[in-house]
Amino acid sequence: MLKPSRMKSLSTALLLIMVLSGCSNEESGPQSKKALFSKVNPKPALIAPVSMENRKELERIKQDVMSVNTNYDAAIARKGKEVLVSYKVKHFKRFQMKKIESQVTKKLEKDFPSYTFTVSSDYKIFLEIVRLSEKTNRPGTSTKEAAKRFNQIVKLKEELT
Repeated sequence: MLKPSRMKSLSTALLLIMVLSGCSNEESGPQSKKALFSKVNPKPALIAPVSMENRKELERIKQDVMSVNTNYDAAIARKGKEVLVSYKVKHFKRFQMKKIESQVTKKLEKDFPSYTFTVSSDYKIFLEIVRLSEKTNRPGTSTKEAAKRFNQIVKLKEELT
């Protein structure tokens, strides 16, 4: 029979191991693990069709988002003519979130009228786009699976608003 003090320390150690192992996420890549704490500058996620011209266009969209001086990181995903944009706002500018979101949306709709934009400054949406980007850049990911995930993120954005 174990002493009560020994039993207490053993149960504490076991609880700590369970908590730490529960926090790991197999789906997360290196960027998504640190996405909320620092600038990660993720590659845009392009569902289909994948071409160099489409990638360059996504980079131009990202530059447009970053040209707003309140933003310091942006994640972008595109499926057909739908573009999902999320960005991180500098800490002291967080009181102006709605104004910044409308400013970014207007700028993107003006510069890229042929696309439909879903814009968000929510960290959850940002993280999900980073995960989608990592998934699409990994070999063996099907277009159908990526498109399904894209639609889930859009639905999540709509639920948050």
